[in-house]
Amino acid sequence: MTYQPVIIIFFAGTLLAGCTSSIKAKSTKIRASSEEKQISAEPTPDADNTNIADLVQPTVTISSTANAATHVNPIPVTITFSESVSDFVLGDITLSGGSASNFSGSGTTYTFDFAPSGQGTNFIDVAAGVAHDAAGNANAVATQLSFIYEVAAPTVSISSATSSVTNANPIPVTVTFSEPVTNFIVGDLTLSGGSANNFTGSGTTYTFDFTPSGDGAKTVDIAASVAADEAGNTNTMAPQFSRTYDGTAPTVSITSGANSVTTTSPIPVTITFNESVSAFVVGDISVGNGTAGNLS
Repeated sequence: MTYQPVIIIFFAGTLLAGCTSSIKAKSTKIRASSEEKQISAEPTPDADNTNIADLVQPTVTISSTANAATHVNPIPVTITFSESVSDFVLGDITLSGGSASNFSGSGTTYTFDFAPSGQGTNFIDVAAGVAHDAAGNANAVATQLSFIYEVAAPTVSISSATSSVTNANPIPVTVTFSEPVTNFIVGDLTLSGGSANNFTGSGTTYTFDFTPSGDGAKTVDIAASVAADEAGNTNTMAPQFSRTYDGTAPTVSITSGANSVTTTSPIPVTITFNESVSAFVVGDISVGNGTAGNLS
């Protein structure tokens, strides 16, 4: 019996697409002749040759607990990767309008404090390719975080179309803020000498009717910190609004130094009001059997 040599090559550890383990030959028995040829190979999992392909870029988000418009300083910022990364440092963050401090973190989460350099819009960016996961995949670019930093307190004024002394009832009043505010309600008005009705408004402008409780001085005040702008800054105190309400008609008397029966001509007449009046003219006097002149 004559045997002929047969050569068979096995490639161990070959990774097939979609597989997480490789196959190797457990045993191979080879005989070749004109009478008998036998090959046996039994596949078994080999934990030592396990291989997982990771080609996915880590994504990254930038967030803050502060509002989009804020007066918080410094502003807390969190950067979150979709999977653990390494080699991410403070210098990988691009800042506009401020500076960063207190940088810390590892793995998926990093935090720092952003200190605005002044009022206005600020931006924070993380570019692509600045950090890598365990497989060496570089991160994707982050969506930009932007916010408005503002620390100016809204001012407020109180006005009315009526004159400082008025008989208008009710007295129309307008409250004007220097910028839109929220949480301003009728209960934020401090009234003296009357009551408020028909309160309405939003943003920068609010109106109401002031109904005097009687004649005399009337005031309206608005305290500080009763309303806030979008950034959370509360208002300053308003200058006091005042009006003198006079709803009582003046009384008038007519007298003369002449007797009730007299030969005096012309007869001197005095007209007296109980309070100062304006716009009184000779045409306002009705005379029977005579004429009026020399009104002064």
